[in-house]
Amino acid sequence: MSTRTIVAASSRAETAQNVADRFIMTARRLLDEPGRTRIDVAVSGGTDGTAALAAINDSPARDAVDWSRVHIWWGDERFVAADSPERNARAARKALLNTLLRSGALDGSQIHEMPADGRSAVEIDSASDAEDDEKLARASRVYQSVMVNELGLKPYERALDHPELASNARRPSLDIAMFGIGPDGHIASLFPNFPQTLIDNDDILCVGVAGSPKMPPLRLTLTVPMINQSAQVWMIGSGAAKAQAVQETFTRHNDPAWPGSFVNGKQQTIWFTDQAVQV
Repeated sequence: MSTRTIVAASSRAETAQNVADRFIMTARRLLDEPGRTRIDVAVSGGTDGTAALAAINDSPARDAVDWSRVHIWWGDERFVAADSPERNARAARKALLNTLLRSGALDGSQIHEMPADGRSAVEIDSASDAEDDEKLARASRVYQSVMVNELGLKPYERALDHPELASNARRPSLDIAMFGIGPDGHIASLFPNFPQTLIDNDDILCVGVAGSPKMPPLRLTLTVPMINQSAQVWMIGSGAAKAQAVQETFTRHNDPAWPGSFVNGKQQTIWFTDQAVQV
């Protein structure tokens, strides 16, 4: 289990800035590693996740990152129409990605959005629960296939130098996975006491969620095994409404009532917050 770390700030804005500074520093360091051709980063929606992306965009050091070697993924997504304002991807594009695309720093092929719901509004309204479940299952299989093809092709960290890691050499993994924390302690679309939070099968990387306690009700999410295969996992929670969630997810381990407590990056797990945490 990696060491859990708190990066404390005095305000929500400073929290976002801390994430931005750490991202730029870490991305540059990773891309300087001998033999490395790219890094893979999962970004988050929500207030804190979007604020962190906007802080990266506004940073004077933004262009010090070689964005042509950065691939963008999502930790979860609302299963709605591609042009819906509810989409996490739409918020991420507005906060950061559109700037990089317009400048040519980033190519569209480096952005790996989760599938959208291609049905019409009438079809969605008239769909049965079983039909929704089938659509979610198909979409999660599509995204899992993309992750396996893209992320499972690169060698696991120094696997060739460490034969004991060879069995993991083709397991999909992310270099950095960033998640906002909800007031209820959820991360991605893994909600308290939902069965998706308890998935521990390493072969299940992405699943659908129906009946989300937050609107919209249909979602796609990475699973705990996929999240915890990431080298670094960053949790972002600011504001008084998230104080208890930050405290509980940081101090607890694998508590279904606090999904963020399951997080455990391979190398590092960090909570970025403006709340005092009693350790």
